[in-house]
This record gives sequence, C-alpha cells and structure tokens, in this order.
Amino acid sequence: MTEKLPVLIVGAGPTGLTMALELNRYGIPVRIIDKQIKPVVHSNALAVQPRTLYVWNDMGLLPEALSLGLKIKGLNLYSKAKKLARINLDLLEGNMHFVFRFISTRNRKHNDQAFTRKKYNC
Repeated sequence: MTEKLPVLIVGAGPTGLTMALELNRYGIPVRIIDKQIKPVVHSNALAVQPRTLYVWNDMGLLPEALSLGLKIKGLNLYSKAKKLARINLDLLEGNMHFVFRFISTRNRKHNDQAFTRKKYNC
C-alpha cells in the first residue's frame, strides 16, 4: 500500500485553513506552515471571498461563520477624500452577493475550532 504524503499548505489564514479542511475531508493528509510563530491577534485577510463561502457551506461551517461577522455588500473607492467609484456586490453571480468579514479575533478561533473537530479527523 502506498503511503500518502501530506500536502504542504503555506499560510494558516482563512484560505490555507479552508484548503486543509477540504483536503482532510477527502482523506488527504496536510501539513500547514506559516511565517507567524503563534496565532495572530488580527487576521491579515480583509475579507473572505464568495468561493470560499461556498466551500464552507459544503462543509457545514457557513451558518456559524456568518454569525461571527459582517456581510459586505458594496465597496467604495476613494482618493484624497473624493469618492471615485462604488462596486455593488449584488452583481456577483450565484447566491452569495457579498464578501464576508470576520469581526475581531473570532476569525482565528472559528478556523481553529473547525480544524480540530472530530468529524474532520484532525
């Protein structure tokens, strides 16, 4: 029998941890490395994109995640206090017309808890 080598994931932010969870769901071992020695207090990620939200929904994590943050439905672009443009995220395809922002440090806590749940055998 062939030994499964772990997939190396560089970065333990929302995207890296989501990838680790998804690979693990399919029985693929992972190894995560990050330049930070310990968990960060504030996420470096500005927002979680809709594609990641779809994956979280498939994993059963989306309802809990959405309770921990804000749906961003539009973005304003400014230069020198002058509004240049507005991006309306209602124009996104699919049923998630927003990007998502965790509030405070709950982002890391949520991902850490999800990663250690028994159902993912992590």
